[in-house]
Amino acid sequence: MVGGHGVDHVQDIIALGPRIARFLDIDILEYRAAAWLHNIDRCGLLERKVKSAGGIKPYIIGVGLAEEFFDLQARERIAEAVARPSERNDAPDFSDLLMALRIADKVVRLVPKNFLDGFAHWAHTQKFDPEHPFDYRKGSDSLWRRFMWNLEWIGMLPSDEARELIDVKELRVFGVWISCKAGVPNTAENEIKKAAGKYY
Repeated sequence: MVGGHGVDHVQDIIALGPRIARFLDIDILEYRAAAWLHNIDRCGLLERKVKSAGGIKPYIIGVGLAEEFFDLQARERIAEAVARPSERNDAPDFSDLLMALRIADKVVRLVPKNFLDGFAHWAHTQKFDPEHPFDYRKGSDSLWRRFMWNLEWIGMLPSDEARELIDVKELRVFGVWISCKAGVPNTAENEIKKAAGKYY
């Protein structure tokens, strides 16, 4: 897996499962399976098998999950959750399992440990704009700007319960780093408030 879609990412998603199960009706075993499979189309070892099976859903329903652990309905729920997490907006027909996976995928991206993976995956991208270290709306492309865009996902989360999964204190870590590197006052808090809006 590439681009921050590796084992750590999956394990972080799985770790959120019990907390999400407090407000969504999900089976934890199905959730764990969906978490492991949710970037299956980006796995070089399985990409060809998924394609030859006719796509993500046929692969998971047909050969991707053992029948002794998951009946057909469970495999269909997992396949649906795995096939649709990247759709931009939530839809009324989304199952709780799909909603859980979408929530977790967004929330873990807001943890600096995961975001800072970008330092390796986007080595060509500047960490911050030297002219506008913190003002992501004025600055040119940078990891800080992308981080701020990710923060706008807070408003896209479907409920207050989902937003409570975010550790607000961790959002400030990148700002401390930029302040030290750029030699400027840390105004990250103001930018985080702009990006997160009324939900911060």
